[in-house]
Formats: sequence, structure tokens, C-alpha cells
Amino acid sequence: RPPQKYCMSSEGESESEEDERIASLVTYVGKHGAEESANYLKKELGGKDGMVYGGMCFNENLAMAHFLVTACFDEDSTLTSQIDENKELLVACCKDDQEFQGGFLLAMELYIVRELRKGIAKYDKVLKKLWECDVVSEDLVEEWHSKENALHEFYPDFVLEDAIAIRESAAKFLEWVQEGDE
Repeated sequence: RPPQKYCMSSEGESESEEDERIASLVTYVGKHGAEESANYLKKELGGKDGMVYGGMCFNENLAMAHFLVTACFDEDSTLTSQIDENKELLVACCKDDQEFQGGFLLAMELYIVRELRKGIAKYDKVLKKLWECDVVSEDLVEEWHSKENALHEFYPDFVLEDAIAIRESAAKFLEWVQEGDE
């Protein structure tokens, strides 16, 4: 039987149940540099059977990226300023790792639609900041953008309207990049 891909929720399970690895990552990042912290996330903590919004996630890159996003971002200040604050760690986790970048883009989408809904309409600015900071590549953003159902593959509470709305905003970033290429 092939491995499951979904972040599965079991009935009666707390929606807010958080994976203990998030707290471990927050503590570790507070005491170590970006490269060490990225190594710790990927090699020590990993993403196997990660809890993502109360459900078991069987995509290790998405789970690790969710831990990273949850450890780095909150609702207290703008996402773009928090990307600047966490740039070294984000780059250390994402550089030269397209699979992790793909998981990171999905984790960001999930974070925006779950925690920061006002960010859906401004997602182009978030992507621009991530791209300017060399966290994600233009090619991977284009690939993510072309797959409106990408999150559905891993997250059963997926809402197509959210995916469409966030990609409409993302299109503004992609148009901006393409204008610069011409």
C-alpha cells in the first residue's frame, strides 16, 4: 500500500494540537545560528509524521516547512518585516533544496489561509519579499502558482476559493518579475 500523503485529522482530535517540534525549533533557533538551526530542523527534528493544524502530515517537507513558518511568523507584525528578521534562517533552510522550497510555499499558503486571511490579497508582496531575499526561486513560485490544487493533495480541509484568491494575488508578483525580465 503506498504511503499516505494527507495531513489526516482524527475525530475528536484537538484542532489546535501543535507538534512538539515547533517549540523545540523555537528554543533551538534562539540559541544557535541560521545554518545550525536549518541543520537541526532537517536532520534532527525532521518532518516524519508531523502534526500540521491538528492533523498528521505525511509529507516531510511540508511538515518541516510548517514547523519553520510557525516558529518564524506571528500576527504581531507584518509578514514582510518578519521575513526580513528571519531571512538568514529561511535562506539556510531553503537554499539549494527545491523540495523544501516547494513544501515551504505550501506551508506559507496554508499559514496565510488559516492564520492571516487578510494576507491573501497581499500575497504578491510576501512572494516578492521571499524572492528578493533568495528564499524561493521564480521557477518554483511559477510551479506552485500553476497548481491550484497543490495543497489539497496534503490538506483535506483545502478550500479551492482560497487557493484561487491567493494565486490571483501571486499573479501580480509573477507579472512584475516577467516585466523585469523583458
